[in-house]
Amino acid sequence: MKRYLIPLLPIPLLALILLLMNQTTPVSMGPAGILLMFSLIYILFISIFFNLVIAGSNIAVKFGTLSRDNEIKPYKAYYFSCTLACFPVFILAIVSIGELGIADVMLVALFVLLASFYVARKL
Repeated sequence: MKRYLIPLLPIPLLALILLLMNQTTPVSMGPAGILLMFSLIYILFISIFFNLVIAGSNIAVKFGTLSRDNEIKPYKAYYFSCTLACFPVFILAIVSIGELGIADVMLVALFVLLASFYVARKL
């Protein structure tokens, strides 16, 4: 059961996010509701990136570019997914305050790359 939790998580999360977006407004949700929305989006992107990293690892093993010994383990994929999921959430937060520019995107990308490098070195 635990094995299928993260791969299937995007479906109910997307349904919940769409329900919240259609039924409420930011004013009616208040600060806690906005925090809930950003948290749900972050968890959604964690599960999407987790699925992509695991699928990419499996494809690399299948085509022989990655050996079975060097296959990305689920806990490593989870750590990388957490760092990669910061990018769309940070971009969405910057867009919500109306200040998105090319420099902002580059700074967020640099932050995510540094965080990914840190995770890679620690694992």
